[in-house]
Amino acid sequence: MTVPAARRPVRTTGPKVLTFVGVAVVVVAVVLGAAGAFFVAAGAVDHKSREDLQRQVDDTAVVSLAPGQTQSVELTAAMRYMVWPEPGTTRSAATTPVVTDLDGDKLSVEAYDSLDWASGLSAWSFRPTQTGTHEVTAPDVAVVLAPEIPAAPPDVGAYASLVGVLTLVLATALGFVGLAMTIGGAVWWSTRAKHGP
Repeated sequence: MTVPAARRPVRTTGPKVLTFVGVAVVVVAVVLGAAGAFFVAAGAVDHKSREDLQRQVDDTAVVSLAPGQTQSVELTAAMRYMVWPEPGTTRSAATTPVVTDLDGDKLSVEAYDSLDWASGLSAWSFRPTQTGTHEVTAPDVAVVLAPEIPAAPPDVGAYASLVGVLTLVLATALGFVGLAMTIGGAVWWSTRAKHGP
């Protein structure tokens, strides 16, 4: 009587490794996808805030005033305004523009140091506390009133959006690779378990 040979144990180490590595790659892809989406959203928010600031500046007209002239000007609360003497003019240290708010109160107007040492040309700045029509009186020289245009910061939004898009592309590619590895490993694992090596 012949005794049947014992069946060798089925080794599934390779399929298991492939499957679990595939799952890990998918998890990494999901994390990268979330990070990419965050960067894209942050970039969009930064871009919108820059557009809002530019729109706020654009909506405020530049006003020219003759010496001693008073004019009603629409100003925006908390925005910083500059008063510049017309090019080629000088000013007396005793004169300062006068800005009156909606309640008839005078705003604090600060003088800047000389911008042109030869002519003594200087500028002034102020920040309204209310949005609306203010009365602005020029000093004894012709001046230009305009909102301060801050130095443009680095366009963080553009960089964030670029990083976000690249991260999303990488996450998508990794996701497909991880999914293929997981499916391939699972099929290999199932086949090896059923039919042996």
